[in-house]
Amino acid sequence: MADEQMEEWIKRTDDTSLVFQTEPIGQPNHAEITLVPFYELHHQRYSIYWYLMNEEEYLHFKDEEKEKQEKLRRITVDEVRPNEQQPEVEHHLKKENSYSGYLNTVHSGWRDSRGDGFFSYEMKIDPQKTMYLLVTYFGSDDTLHVDGKSYERDFDIMIDHQRIARQQLKSNKPGQLFDVCYEITFELTQDKENVTVTFKSNEGTAAGGVYGVRIIIEEATFH
Repeated sequence: MADEQMEEWIKRTDDTSLVFQTEPIGQPNHAEITLVPFYELHHQRYSIYWYLMNEEEYLHFKDEEKEKQEKLRRITVDEVRPNEQQPEVEHHLKKENSYSGYLNTVHSGWRDSRGDGFFSYEMKIDPQKTMYLLVTYFGSDDTLHVDGKSYERDFDIMIDHQRIARQQLKSNKPGQLFDVCYEITFELTQDKENVTVTFKSNEGTAAGGVYGVRIIIEEATFH
């Protein structure tokens, strides 16, 4: 929907507050959305940025997303969603100096490690095929400042203690999630059913945040 039409589908609820109501455009079950000032939100999930598109663009976007998800399901051997208890337990999470949380901006959980730390997951593979590791990051992540310390996001990614990549996060794609796909050489998977995927930080650095980890059977990115 064009910018000049916004007043047709978003209305202020009354003259005494900064609360607005949308028409049920592009929402499932014909649901309306209530908009309130950011300073009134406490301990709630929220969105600040929306995509604005007309009906044709929206339908095209839905078709593209459906195709992406179908392909992702087809090529995925195993998946871990960081910060979710059951997936991390099922994949035998091990960690040291590791932290996790939820980022409302992208509606996704994350995990990192800081200083001399790490976190790892045991993940399934297909020993008959070349495997790839697909990792999702947040494009606004840069130097981490916490508790009076600074950590450069510069870390190693390992498969069964063998480093396959070094990754740096320096505001690579601000405001959005993005994927990086790493090849896992056949010698690291041959005759195995599982491998340990480890994200390792060192003194003065941080590993992650990592927003998604997948083992896939072909090289691809989806963000």
